[in-house]
Amino acid sequence: MKWTTKHIILGFAFIILLAPLIISLFKMDGYFKLKGAVEVVENTDFSWENWFAGEYQLKKESYLKNSFGGRNILIRINNQIHYSLFGTIRAKGVLEGKDGYIYEQNYIKSYLGLDFVGDEIIDENIRKLKAVQEVFEKDGKHLLVVIAAGKGSFYPQYFPAPYDTMKQKERNYVHYLESMKKAQLPHIDFNQYFLDIRDTTGPLLYPKRGTHWSSYGEVLVMDSLLNYFSRVLEKDLPDMKRTWSIERPSIKRDKDLEEGMNIIFEYDKTPMKYQAVEFDTTGKYMANVLFIADSFYWGLQLEGFTSSAFKDANFWFYNNSVWPPKEGVSSTKDLDFKSEIDKRDVVVILGTEATMTYFGYEAVNQLYHAYVVPELDSLRLGE
Repeated sequence: MKWTTKHIILGFAFIILLAPLIISLFKMDGYFKLKGAVEVVENTDFSWENWFAGEYQLKKESYLKNSFGGRNILIRINNQIHYSLFGTIRAKGVLEGKDGYIYEQNYIKSYLGLDFVGDEIIDENIRKLKAVQEVFEKDGKHLLVVIAAGKGSFYPQYFPAPYDTMKQKERNYVHYLESMKKAQLPHIDFNQYFLDIRDTTGPLLYPKRGTHWSSYGEVLVMDSLLNYFSRVLEKDLPDMKRTWSIERPSIKRDKDLEEGMNIIFEYDKTPMKYQAVEFDTTGKYMANVLFIADSFYWGLQLEGFTSSAFKDANFWFYNNSVWPPKEGVSSTKDLDFKSEIDKRDVVVILGTEATMTYFGYEAVNQLYHAYVVPELDSLRLGE
């Protein structure tokens, strides 16, 4: 039998129609698991009450739409077609710039000053933090603001249109930095540090396909923070040792934006440099540190910075969830805020330029009301 174009098209269509059934029967959907911010719809149990209320039908329909066999691979095929044929990324807020550099849109906007919150809000936040830091000093406690590197600042030359021709306006990052310097509030600006060493270290510091600083860059950050803590605490903290170094294809967190695109084929295979680290704690002072941070701290957490370098350390993700969860507590709402802060040697607020629109994640006001307001009240009563 001679195969014609018509036969080929019909055969291909038949395979596409059967694919969901085959994938479902052989339970293959897990191989094509979707990444990123994917909503998981749970199945629902039948009850006459839910049936007559109309809830069962709606929930069941939603579950079936989001869990039928082959859904994941079909979504990936659809996303690949849109990307390969039209250059469209079907991931919310993700843009492709020049030479295949991928950005979250809010990093571009923050670099250009399109999300500026205003001098008054910035100065007020720093005024409150400075007051908190002064109270901390009386108790031998330390407060530190850490500015993570931003992809907008690191790779502005690859911005997509129309952002590539826009002029910078007033920026949250610049004004926060100026305000902290003026108030003499302790801070470390890794955004500028990465720019200072970019010409000698290059793309190793920031991945082409990721939204966060690279695994290689995180090692530099951990080393710098340990040295800073040792200096301000006047203690000998654990030494961080690099055990080996290798250049290899990107690990998942160095290509998290591409992972979130949920396409079929990996489109870029630029290698990255990786270093393994370990912490020598023998005879060292084990500090008690709290990191209130955005997603830029995740890599440090995964490298063991929280669990291995300190006596008792937590990562409060956006001042919301507690990592690692302790004694069944996974939310900051279930903690006594002041008692948690009281036992810390150092409290770190860490964020990047793209999250400065909600700087401190409400922790600024919490710290101010927990430590400064009571002192002001006692002074008023004393008068």
